[in-house]
Amino acid sequence: TMINCVNKDTQLVDFTKCSRNMPWDKPNAVRDITDWPDDARDGYVMSDVGNVINAYFVACMKAMSTLAGAIGNTADQQRFAAQGAATTAAMRKTMLDSSTGLFTDTAHGNHSAWHSQVFSLWAGVAPAENWHRMMTFLASKTVDTGVTGSVYAAYAYFLSLYEADFDHGNLALKMLTSCDNNSYCHMILQGATATMEAWTRPEKDNLSWS
Repeated sequence: TMINCVNKDTQLVDFTKCSRNMPWDKPNAVRDITDWPDDARDGYVMSDVGNVINAYFVACMKAMSTLAGAIGNTADQQRFAAQGAATTAAMRKTMLDSSTGLFTDTAHGNHSAWHSQVFSLWAGVAPAENWHRMMTFLASKTVDTGVTGSVYAAYAYFLSLYEADFDHGNLALKMLTSCDNNSYCHMILQGATATMEAWTRPEKDNLSWS
């Protein structure tokens, strides 16, 4: 379904080309999820051509290419790989701010949220020459609270810190062993025996242990 949302002129997932408002139980329904709750988005600018959904799409194309190759479907393997490469190139062209070295939230945008760096790194979109500034930016976002995004985005975050082998995993280790509010250690201190839905109890009134 997502591949039908690609703008063939830009090679980016563009929701002006398909509807994101259909109910979940309808065929071909498409929704983009960046992070939740809203205040966990680091000011990420939501748009029809967003960084996070395009990073997910690149990762999806890479996975689909691998799966197609595993079952001997060479045509689809090449098609998915080519689309992933095209969208990667488009993201670098339209979402990479040359003055800051950071990815923007939208095509030709002017705001660079934590999520745009995390998901670009996780999906392998970020060029190695930009890792230093992106990792420095991510490190600067962890001063007071721990992980900037929610538990939902933490999966991509920790993988991204290892994907960009810039500091040999030192920032990842620091964050994984932190007991700041937004950390797994803090969950344990709150009595959790499994990963919680949110970092802290006040974030979610109906918080569960799953």
